[in-house]
Amino acid sequence: MATFAGRESYRDPVRRVTSHRFGIVGPALVAAACLASATLAAERAPETRLPALFAQSGLPGLCVAVVDRDGPRFSAGFGLADVATGAPYTVDTVQPVGSVSKTLVGLMLAEAAERDEIDLDSPADATMPWPLRHPRFPDSRITWRQLATHTASIVDAEAAYARAYVPGPALPPPMEPFVREYFDAAAPKALAQRFGEGAPGTAYRYSNMGAAYAAVALEVRLGRRFDALVAERVLEPLGMTVSGWRFDPALGPRNATLYAGAAARGPGKPLSPYTLLTWADGGLRSSCRDLGRYLTTLLRAHAGASTPLSSPAVRRMLAPQFAANATPPGLPDTEPNQGLFWQFRRNGTIGHSGGDPGLSAFIALDLATGRGRVLLTNADLEERPKARQAFTGIWSDLATR
Repeated sequence: MATFAGRESYRDPVRRVTSHRFGIVGPALVAAACLASATLAAERAPETRLPALFAQSGLPGLCVAVVDRDGPRFSAGFGLADVATGAPYTVDTVQPVGSVSKTLVGLMLAEAAERDEIDLDSPADATMPWPLRHPRFPDSRITWRQLATHTASIVDAEAAYARAYVPGPALPPPMEPFVREYFDAAAPKALAQRFGEGAPGTAYRYSNMGAAYAAVALEVRLGRRFDALVAERVLEPLGMTVSGWRFDPALGPRNATLYAGAAARGPGKPLSPYTLLTWADGGLRSSCRDLGRYLTTLLRAHAGASTPLSSPAVRRMLAPQFAANATPPGLPDTEPNQGLFWQFRRNGTIGHSGGDPGLSAFIALDLATGRGRVLLTNADLEERPKARQAFTGIWSDLATR
Protein backbone atom coordinates (compact mmCIF):
# COMPACT_ATOMS: atom_id res chain seq x y z
CA MET A 1 0.00 0.00 0.00
CA ALA A 2 1.26 3.46 -0.80
CA THR A 3 2.57 5.31 2.21
CA PHE A 4 1.94 8.90 3.16
CA ALA A 5 4.66 10.97 1.54
CA GLY A 6 3.87 14.39 2.90
CA ARG A 7 0.66 16.34 3.12
CA GLU A 8 0.75 17.29 -0.54
CA SER A 9 0.17 13.60 -1.39
CA TYR A 10 -3.39 13.93 -0.16
CA ARG A 11 -4.11 17.47 -1.26
CA ASP A 12 -6.80 17.61 -3.92
CA PRO A 13 -7.48 21.17 -5.12
CA VAL A 14 -10.77 20.06 -6.66
CA ARG A 15 -11.99 19.09 -3.22
CA ARG A 16 -12.21 22.71 -2.24
CA VAL A 17 -13.89 24.15 -5.29
CA THR A 18 -15.64 21.46 -7.29
CA SER A 19 -15.79 17.84 -6.24
CA HIS A 20 -17.04 18.58 -2.73
CA ARG A 21 -19.92 20.24 -4.42
CA PHE A 22 -23.10 18.51 -5.55
CA GLY A 23 -21.96 18.29 -9.19
CA ILE A 24 -18.51 16.91 -9.94
CA VAL A 25 -18.71 16.73 -13.73
CA GLY A 26 -19.37 19.32 -16.40
CA PRO A 27 -22.74 19.73 -18.14
CA ALA A 28 -21.57 18.06 -21.36
CA LEU A 29 -20.35 14.99 -19.51
CA VAL A 30 -23.55 14.84 -17.46
CA ALA A 31 -25.61 14.90 -20.64
CA ALA A 32 -23.49 12.21 -22.25
CA ALA A 33 -23.65 10.03 -19.15
CA CYS A 34 -27.42 10.40 -18.90
CA LEU A 35 -27.73 9.47 -22.57
CA ALA A 36 -25.57 6.41 -22.00
CA SER A 37 -27.72 5.50 -19.02
CA ALA A 38 -30.90 5.90 -21.07
CA THR A 39 -29.46 3.65 -23.77
CA LEU A 40 -28.60 1.00 -21.23
CA ALA A 41 -32.06 1.34 -19.74
CA ALA A 42 -33.57 0.46 -23.09
CA GLU A 43 -31.20 -2.40 -23.80
CA ARG A 44 -30.87 -4.07 -20.41
CA ALA A 45 -33.21 -5.26 -17.69
CA PRO A 46 -33.03 -3.30 -14.41
CA GLU A 47 -31.23 -6.13 -12.61
CA THR A 48 -28.36 -6.05 -15.14
CA ARG A 49 -28.17 -2.32 -15.79
CA LEU A 50 -26.14 -1.31 -12.74
CA PRO A 51 -23.66 -4.21 -12.95
CA ALA A 52 -23.05 -3.26 -16.59
CA LEU A 53 -22.41 0.37 -15.69
CA PHE A 54 -20.13 -0.64 -12.84
CA ALA A 55 -18.17 -2.97 -15.12
CA GLN A 56 -17.57 -0.03 -17.48
CA SER A 57 -16.32 2.20 -14.66
CA GLY A 58 -13.05 0.51 -13.72
CA LEU A 59 -13.75 1.51 -10.10
CA PRO A 60 -12.56 -0.84 -7.34
CA GLY A 61 -15.85 -0.87 -5.42
CA LEU A 62 -19.13 0.94 -5.09
CA CYS A 63 -22.45 0.85 -3.26
CA VAL A 64 -25.84 2.42 -3.90
CA ALA A 65 -29.04 2.88 -1.95
CA VAL A 66 -32.48 4.27 -2.72
CA VAL A 67 -34.84 5.03 0.16
CA ASP A 68 -38.21 6.60 0.80
CA ARG A 69 -40.07 7.67 3.94
CA ASP A 70 -40.76 4.02 4.81
CA GLY A 71 -37.16 2.87 4.54
CA PRO A 72 -35.00 1.11 1.92
CA ARG A 73 -36.33 0.62 -1.60
CA PHE A 74 -33.19 -0.71 -3.26
CA SER A 75 -29.53 -1.22 -2.33
CA ALA A 76 -26.56 -3.04 -3.76
CA GLY A 77 -22.79 -3.30 -3.56
CA PHE A 78 -20.36 -3.96 -6.40
CA GLY A 79 -16.69 -4.80 -6.67
CA LEU A 80 -14.12 -4.79 -3.91
CA ALA A 81 -13.55 -2.87 -0.70
CA ASP A 82 -9.95 -4.08 -0.78
CA VAL A 83 -8.40 -5.41 -3.98
CA ALA A 84 -5.47 -7.12 -2.25
CA THR A 85 -7.62 -9.19 0.11
CA GLY A 86 -10.64 -9.60 -2.14
CA ALA A 87 -13.02 -8.20 0.50
CA PRO A 88 -16.29 -7.32 -1.26
CA TYR A 89 -17.75 -3.83 -1.31
CA THR A 90 -21.24 -4.07 0.22
CA VAL A 91 -23.88 -1.69 1.52
CA ASP A 92 -22.23 -2.13 4.94
CA THR A 93 -18.71 -1.19 3.78
CA VAL A 94 -17.39 1.85 5.64
CA GLN A 95 -15.38 4.67 4.07
CA PRO A 96 -14.94 8.44 4.39
CA VAL A 97 -17.64 10.42 2.58
CA GLY A 98 -15.91 13.78 2.14
CA SER A 99 -18.08 16.88 2.22
CA VAL A 100 -21.28 14.92 2.70
CA SER A 101 -20.07 15.49 6.29
CA LYS A 102 -21.12 19.14 5.98
CA THR A 103 -24.77 18.18 5.95
CA LEU A 104 -24.39 17.19 9.61
CA VAL A 105 -22.91 20.61 10.38
CA GLY A 106 -26.04 22.08 8.80
CA LEU A 107 -28.28 19.78 10.82
CA MET A 108 -26.54 20.66 14.10
CA LEU A 109 -26.90 24.38 13.36
CA ALA A 110 -30.60 23.93 12.58
CA GLU A 111 -31.14 21.86 15.74
CA ALA A 112 -29.29 24.46 17.83
CA ALA A 113 -31.42 27.24 16.33
CA GLU A 114 -34.65 25.36 17.12
CA ARG A 115 -33.47 24.86 20.70
CA ASP A 116 -32.68 28.61 20.97
CA GLU A 117 -29.02 27.73 21.52
CA ILE A 118 -28.00 30.02 18.65
CA ASP A 119 -29.55 32.68 16.44
CA LEU A 120 -28.56 31.97 12.84
CA ASP A 121 -28.38 35.68 12.05
CA SER A 122 -26.19 36.57 15.00
CA PRO A 123 -22.36 36.73 14.91
CA ALA A 124 -20.86 33.24 14.99
CA ASP A 125 -17.85 34.48 16.96
CA ALA A 126 -19.90 36.00 19.81
CA THR A 127 -18.73 33.40 22.34
CA MET A 128 -15.42 32.52 20.70
CA PRO A 129 -12.19 33.29 22.59
CA TRP A 130 -10.86 34.97 19.43
CA PRO A 131 -12.70 37.05 16.84
CA LEU A 132 -13.49 36.18 13.24
CA ARG A 133 -13.23 39.33 11.12
CA HIS A 134 -12.69 40.04 7.46
CA PRO A 135 -9.60 42.29 7.65
CA ARG A 136 -10.97 44.67 4.99
CA PHE A 137 -14.45 44.80 6.56
CA PRO A 138 -13.84 44.50 10.31
CA ASP A 139 -17.24 45.94 11.20
CA SER A 140 -19.16 43.31 9.18
CA ARG A 141 -19.81 40.49 11.65
CA ILE A 142 -19.95 37.02 10.12
CA THR A 143 -23.14 35.13 10.99
CA TRP A 144 -23.92 31.45 11.36
CA ARG A 145 -26.20 31.65 8.31
CA GLN A 146 -23.46 33.18 6.17
CA LEU A 147 -21.13 30.34 7.14
CA ALA A 148 -23.82 27.75 6.34
CA THR A 149 -24.58 29.27 2.92
CA HIS A 150 -20.95 29.91 1.89
CA THR A 151 -21.47 33.67 1.86
CA ALA A 152 -19.05 34.56 4.68
CA SER A 153 -16.34 35.64 2.20
CA ILE A 154 -14.01 32.96 3.62
CA VAL A 155 -11.51 31.50 1.16
CA ASP A 156 -9.79 28.11 1.29
CA ALA A 157 -6.17 29.18 0.87
CA GLU A 158 -4.80 26.13 -0.90
CA ALA A 159 -1.34 25.85 0.66
CA ALA A 160 -2.64 26.49 4.17
CA TYR A 161 -5.65 24.22 3.84
CA ALA A 162 -3.50 21.36 2.49
CA ARG A 163 -1.92 21.09 5.93
CA ALA A 164 -5.24 19.83 7.29
CA TYR A 165 -4.49 16.43 5.70
CA VAL A 166 -2.29 14.33 8.00
CA PRO A 167 -1.23 10.67 7.85
CA GLY A 168 -2.69 7.92 9.98
CA PRO A 169 -6.14 6.71 11.12
CA ALA A 170 -5.95 8.82 14.28
CA LEU A 171 -8.85 9.65 16.52
CA PRO A 172 -10.37 13.00 15.52
CA PRO A 173 -8.06 15.63 17.04
CA PRO A 174 -9.37 18.92 18.40
CA MET A 175 -10.18 21.16 15.42
CA GLU A 176 -9.79 24.49 17.20
CA PRO A 177 -5.96 24.79 17.06
CA PHE A 178 -5.83 24.44 13.27
CA VAL A 179 -8.87 26.66 12.70
CA ARG A 180 -7.57 29.30 15.08
CA GLU A 181 -4.16 29.35 13.39
CA TYR A 182 -5.85 29.64 9.99
CA PHE A 183 -7.70 32.79 11.09
CA ASP A 184 -4.89 34.21 13.20
CA ALA A 185 -5.38 37.98 13.31
CA ALA A 186 -1.78 38.38 14.50
CA ALA A 187 -0.63 37.42 10.99
CA PRO A 188 -2.38 40.14 8.92
CA LYS A 189 -0.74 39.26 5.59
CA ALA A 190 -1.79 35.61 5.85
CA LEU A 191 -5.23 36.56 7.17
CA ALA A 192 -5.87 38.73 4.12
CA GLN A 193 -5.44 35.62 1.94
CA ARG A 194 -8.16 33.81 3.88
CA PHE A 195 -10.93 36.14 2.69
CA GLY A 196 -12.40 37.21 -0.63
CA GLU A 197 -12.70 40.70 -2.06
CA GLY A 198 -16.26 41.41 -0.97
CA ALA A 199 -17.75 41.93 2.46
CA PRO A 200 -19.43 39.02 4.28
CA GLY A 201 -22.92 38.40 2.94
CA THR A 202 -22.33 39.88 -0.52
CA ALA A 203 -21.27 36.85 -2.61
CA TYR A 204 -21.21 33.06 -2.68
CA ARG A 205 -17.91 31.21 -2.46
CA TYR A 206 -17.73 27.57 -1.40
CA SER A 207 -15.52 27.20 1.67
CA ASN A 208 -14.43 24.16 3.63
CA MET A 209 -12.83 26.38 6.27
CA GLY A 210 -16.11 28.21 6.76
CA ALA A 211 -17.75 24.88 7.61
CA ALA A 212 -14.89 23.94 9.94
CA TYR A 213 -15.21 27.29 11.71
CA ALA A 214 -18.97 26.79 12.13
CA ALA A 215 -18.38 23.41 13.80
CA VAL A 216 -15.72 24.81 16.13
CA ALA A 217 -17.87 27.82 17.04
CA LEU A 218 -20.75 25.46 17.83
CA GLU A 219 -18.44 23.41 20.07
CA VAL A 220 -17.50 26.54 22.00
CA ARG A 221 -21.10 27.76 22.19
CA LEU A 222 -22.49 24.46 23.50
CA GLY A 223 -19.45 23.26 25.44
CA ARG A 224 -19.43 19.93 23.61
CA ARG A 225 -17.15 18.33 21.05
CA PHE A 226 -18.83 18.26 17.68
CA ASP A 227 -18.49 14.48 17.24
CA ALA A 228 -20.07 13.84 20.65
CA LEU A 229 -22.92 16.23 19.82
CA VAL A 230 -23.64 14.48 16.49
CA ALA A 231 -23.45 11.04 18.09
CA GLU A 232 -25.94 12.05 20.77
CA ARG A 233 -28.41 13.89 18.54
CA VAL A 234 -28.15 11.95 15.26
CA LEU A 235 -26.01 8.83 14.96
CA GLU A 236 -27.14 6.93 18.03
CA PRO A 237 -30.87 7.78 17.82
CA LEU A 238 -30.95 6.86 14.11
CA GLY A 239 -29.04 3.61 14.56
CA MET A 240 -26.14 4.75 12.37
CA THR A 241 -23.90 2.28 14.17
CA VAL A 242 -20.82 2.42 11.93
CA SER A 243 -20.84 6.16 11.26
CA GLY A 244 -18.52 8.66 12.91
CA TRP A 245 -15.13 10.31 12.63
CA ARG A 246 -13.06 7.46 14.07
CA PHE A 247 -11.39 4.71 12.07
CA ASP A 248 -12.55 1.49 13.77
CA PRO A 249 -10.11 -1.39 13.23
CA ALA A 250 -12.66 -3.78 14.75
CA LEU A 251 -14.67 -3.46 11.53
CA GLY A 252 -11.85 -5.30 9.76
CA PRO A 253 -12.68 -6.00 6.08
CA ARG A 254 -15.71 -3.71 6.27
CA ASN A 255 -13.28 -0.78 6.18
CA ALA A 256 -12.70 0.16 2.55
CA THR A 257 -9.21 0.79 1.21
CA LEU A 258 -9.12 4.03 -0.78
CA TYR A 259 -7.60 4.14 -4.29
CA ALA A 260 -6.27 7.30 -5.89
CA GLY A 261 -5.09 8.52 -9.27
CA ALA A 262 -5.60 7.58 -12.89
CA ALA A 263 -5.90 3.88 -13.60
CA ALA A 264 -5.73 2.67 -17.19
CA ARG A 265 -5.86 -0.81 -15.73
CA GLY A 266 -6.69 -1.79 -12.21
CA PRO A 267 -8.21 0.24 -9.38
CA GLY A 268 -5.46 2.82 -8.88
CA LYS A 269 -2.95 3.38 -6.10
CA PRO A 270 -4.02 2.18 -2.63
CA LEU A 271 -3.67 4.89 -0.02
CA SER A 272 -2.67 4.55 3.59
CA PRO A 273 -5.31 5.99 5.94
CA TYR A 274 -5.27 9.73 6.53
CA THR A 275 -7.04 12.14 8.85
CA LEU A 276 -8.39 15.68 8.43
CA LEU A 277 -7.62 18.24 11.10
CA THR A 278 -10.89 19.91 10.00
CA TRP A 279 -12.73 16.59 10.17
CA ALA A 280 -16.22 18.09 10.64
CA ASP A 281 -16.07 19.55 7.12
CA GLY A 282 -15.09 16.32 5.35
CA GLY A 283 -13.99 13.43 7.58
CA LEU A 284 -17.19 11.51 8.35
CA ARG A 285 -16.96 7.75 7.81
CA SER A 286 -20.18 5.96 6.91
CA SER A 287 -21.84 3.29 4.78
CA CYS A 288 -24.64 3.18 2.25
CA ARG A 289 -26.90 1.51 4.81
CA ASP A 290 -26.28 4.17 7.46
CA LEU A 291 -26.64 7.07 5.03
CA GLY A 292 -29.87 5.50 3.82
CA ARG A 293 -31.17 5.58 7.41
CA TYR A 294 -30.14 9.23 7.60
CA LEU A 295 -32.01 10.18 4.42
CA THR A 296 -35.11 8.19 5.40
CA THR A 297 -35.25 10.01 8.73
CA LEU A 298 -34.81 13.41 7.08
CA LEU A 299 -37.62 12.62 4.63
CA ARG A 300 -39.92 11.51 7.45
CA ALA A 301 -39.09 14.51 9.63
CA HIS A 302 -39.59 16.92 6.74
CA ALA A 303 -43.03 15.38 6.17
CA GLY A 304 -43.94 15.91 9.83
CA ALA A 305 -43.63 12.32 11.03
CA SER A 306 -42.34 11.55 14.51
CA THR A 307 -38.59 10.88 14.38
CA PRO A 308 -35.58 11.40 16.67
CA LEU A 309 -34.91 14.58 14.69
CA SER A 310 -36.89 17.79 15.08
CA SER A 311 -39.21 18.30 12.11
CA PRO A 312 -38.93 22.12 12.38
CA ALA A 313 -35.12 21.83 12.44
CA VAL A 314 -35.06 19.60 9.36
CA ARG A 315 -37.41 21.92 7.50
CA ARG A 316 -35.26 24.90 8.51
CA MET A 317 -32.12 23.17 7.26
CA LEU A 318 -33.63 22.17 3.90
CA ALA A 319 -35.44 25.45 3.25
CA PRO A 320 -34.06 27.79 0.55
CA GLN A 321 -31.98 30.42 2.31
CA PHE A 322 -32.00 33.01 -0.49
CA ALA A 323 -35.02 34.84 -1.90
CA ALA A 324 -35.55 33.75 -5.51
CA ASN A 325 -34.91 37.27 -6.78
CA ALA A 326 -31.94 37.93 -4.48
CA THR A 327 -29.49 35.07 -4.94
CA PRO A 328 -25.88 36.14 -4.34
CA PRO A 329 -23.36 36.57 -7.16
CA GLY A 330 -21.14 33.54 -7.50
CA LEU A 331 -23.91 31.02 -6.89
CA PRO A 332 -23.52 28.39 -9.66
CA ASP A 333 -26.17 28.26 -12.38
CA THR A 334 -26.72 24.57 -11.55
CA GLU A 335 -27.56 25.47 -7.95
CA PRO A 336 -30.49 27.88 -7.78
CA ASN A 337 -30.43 28.06 -3.99
CA GLN A 338 -28.85 26.80 -0.77
CA GLY A 339 -30.06 25.18 2.40
CA LEU A 340 -27.90 25.13 5.54
CA PHE A 341 -24.90 23.32 4.05
CA TRP A 342 -27.26 21.58 1.60
CA GLN A 343 -27.24 22.46 -2.10
CA PHE A 344 -30.30 22.80 -4.32
CA ARG A 345 -30.23 21.47 -7.88
CA ARG A 346 -32.31 22.60 -10.85
CA ASN A 347 -33.78 19.10 -11.18
CA GLY A 348 -35.58 19.68 -7.86
CA THR A 349 -33.28 17.65 -5.61
CA ILE A 350 -31.23 18.87 -2.68
CA GLY A 351 -28.07 17.19 -1.44
CA HIS A 352 -24.29 17.22 -1.33
CA SER A 353 -21.30 15.50 -2.85
CA GLY A 354 -17.94 14.56 -1.41
CA GLY A 355 -14.60 14.14 -3.12
CA ASP A 356 -11.18 13.56 -1.61
CA PRO A 357 -8.16 11.43 -2.49
CA GLY A 358 -9.48 7.91 -2.90
CA LEU A 359 -13.18 8.58 -2.45
CA SER A 360 -16.31 9.99 -4.07
CA ALA A 361 -19.77 10.29 -2.54
CA PHE A 362 -23.23 11.62 -3.43
CA ILE A 363 -26.42 11.96 -1.41
CA ALA A 364 -29.66 13.60 -2.56
CA LEU A 365 -33.22 14.10 -1.42
CA ASP A 366 -36.25 14.62 -3.65
CA LEU A 367 -38.73 16.19 -1.26
CA ALA A 368 -41.53 16.14 -3.86
CA THR A 369 -41.39 12.36 -4.37
CA GLY A 370 -40.18 11.52 -0.88
CA ARG A 371 -37.15 9.58 -2.08
CA GLY A 372 -33.42 9.72 -1.41
CA ARG A 373 -30.30 8.37 -3.11
CA VAL A 374 -26.82 7.40 -1.92
CA LEU A 375 -23.76 6.51 -4.00
CA LEU A 376 -20.30 5.79 -2.54
CA THR A 377 -17.08 4.56 -4.11
CA ASN A 378 -13.57 4.01 -2.73
CA ALA A 379 -11.88 5.91 -5.57
CA ASP A 380 -11.57 9.53 -6.63
CA LEU A 381 -12.83 10.44 -10.08
CA GLU A 382 -10.67 13.38 -11.03
CA GLU A 383 -8.42 11.49 -13.47
CA ARG A 384 -10.92 8.80 -14.48
CA PRO A 385 -13.16 9.98 -17.35
CA LYS A 386 -14.73 6.54 -17.89
CA ALA A 387 -15.40 6.21 -14.19
CA ARG A 388 -16.99 9.69 -14.06
CA GLN A 389 -19.27 8.79 -16.95
CA ALA A 390 -20.29 5.46 -15.43
CA PHE A 391 -20.69 7.07 -12.00
CA THR A 392 -23.04 9.69 -13.42
CA GLY A 393 -24.96 7.02 -15.32
CA ILE A 394 -25.43 5.00 -12.14
CA TRP A 395 -26.58 8.11 -10.29
CA SER A 396 -29.13 8.82 -13.01
CA ASP A 397 -30.34 5.21 -12.95
CA LEU A 398 -31.01 5.39 -9.21
CA ALA A 399 -33.54 8.17 -9.83
CA THR A 400 -35.72 5.66 -11.70
CA ARG A 401 -35.92 3.09 -8.88
